[in-house]
Amino acid sequence: MKMAHLRIYDSHAEAHIVKGRLEGEGIHVFLMDENVSSQAIVPSIESMGIRLSVPMIHAEQALSVLKKIEEGKFKMDEIQKEK
Repeated sequence: MKMAHLRIYDSHAEAHIVKGRLEGEGIHVFLMDENVSSQAIVPSIESMGIRLSVPMIHAEQALSVLKKIEEGKFKMDEIQKEK
C-alpha cells in the first residue's frame, strides 16, 4: 500500500487529536516515528517529529479535513452537534 505523508507534529497530543478527527471521517491514519520521537536521546532524532500518514487513496480527503482543522472550522461544540 502506498502512503502519503501529510504532516509532521512535535506534540503527541496534537498528532492523536488530528488522527482521531481523520478517523472520524473514515480515513485510516498511521502515526510514524511516534515511539522514536518520545524516547529520543539525540536531539536531532527528537526533532524529526511524528509523521502523519494515510493511504494514497485517502490523501485528497485527508488534506481537505486537515485544511479545515487548520482553518479552525472544526470546533468542539460543532462536533458535539454532529452526534
